[in-house]
Amino acid sequence: MKNKKQKIIIGLVGLSACGKGTVAQYFKKKYNANTHKFSIILRDILNRLYYKIDRTSLQTLSTILRTNFGEDVLAKVIARDVKNDKNKIIVVDGIRRMDDIKYLKKLDHFLLFKIIVKPKIRYKRLVQRNENLGDTKKTYKEFLDDEKKEADLKIPLVMQKAKYAIDNNGSFKELHKQISHNVERITHNVMRSTLCVPRYMIFGPQGSGKGTQAKVLSAKLNIPHISTGSIFREQIKKQTALGKKIKNIVRQGKLISDIITNKVLKKRLSAKDCRAGFILDGYPRNLTQAKFLDKLINTTLALEIWISDEEAVKRISQRRICVKCEKIYHLKFNPPKTDGICDLCNSKLSVRKDDEKDAVKKRLRAYHSQTALLINYYKKRKVYKKINGMLSIKEVSKKIYKMIE
Repeated sequence: MKNKKQKIIIGLVGLSACGKGTVAQYFKKKYNANTHKFSIILRDILNRLYYKIDRTSLQTLSTILRTNFGEDVLAKVIARDVKNDKNKIIVVDGIRRMDDIKYLKKLDHFLLFKIIVKPKIRYKRLVQRNENLGDTKKTYKEFLDDEKKEADLKIPLVMQKAKYAIDNNGSFKELHKQISHNVERITHNVMRSTLCVPRYMIFGPQGSGKGTQAKVLSAKLNIPHISTGSIFREQIKKQTALGKKIKNIVRQGKLISDIITNKVLKKRLSAKDCRAGFILDGYPRNLTQAKFLDKLINTTLALEIWISDEEAVKRISQRRICVKCEKIYHLKFNPPKTDGICDLCNSKLSVRKDDEKDAVKKRLRAYHSQTALLINYYKKRKVYKKINGMLSIKEVSKKIYKMIE
């Protein structure tokens, strides 16, 4: 399975002149990483003001921004930039405060690295690089005093949160070796965690029981069951702008466009409860939707529940729906307590037009023409599985459990 859409976000934290910039540049050169730096925002502002750039002016501007716009103002900007960055590896240089990682931690695969260097080595490097005005004239005592100021005071606390460490007391060769080792390690961990996240899609013809199995599996794994049809019905019920639009499309006997369906699904998958995984029921329905989904996530299982067309017609013909509350029944698998009457609101049950024999056959023809392409699409990604849906609900569930274990 391809993992091209996954990205790794690396945050660098360390005291002054520890080599954060050097590490970031190596990531850029060796791994084609994109870099984001907190101080760049400040430097850009000072440059526009034609103001001198030194440690004092950077710290003063940082304090002004955080005092007037919130302690996390720079953190929000960086997190948004990183989220919009499509690169595979992204490095954030210059993390100083807990607020700086507040939003980055909410993004998938954020990893914090601390860079450790002895004070005297850092001082020597500071003077040699002369990045800020006055660095070459700074004494060792002044250098140590700077680290007691507000801007640097919280860095050690953030370093304690780092999962990975780089010792930059040695040569460039030793530094590069450590970085390469860590990249291999984190890439393996990210790949493994990505593969372990259940991102399942279940498809099958009408009456195959895909909705039932999705609900059962959702309860077992404690991950959301997502059906675009259910989302559409909810929007119609709430009479939202989207719901009214969908209702109008359905009344005209037209299909809801891929554009609308994809937009709704993308929004749903961005919800927090989807991070641990989810089960898609009846989506994607065609190759266009499948390719759109592939841009959002890495599907870990594409499961087809197969039943014959004869069985599909037989099962669907026994479906009934309440005319008032819209609860769905099945005369064989989930019959009402009283024939023809809803258990919940005592209203009459009816057969939907879509569930009539001719309508079902038409839908099955459309399903088969689209599904053949989907099957080939997911076979190539080696995530396609097929299960016999002619069995009982319990037997099908049992086979699915065994498949995903």
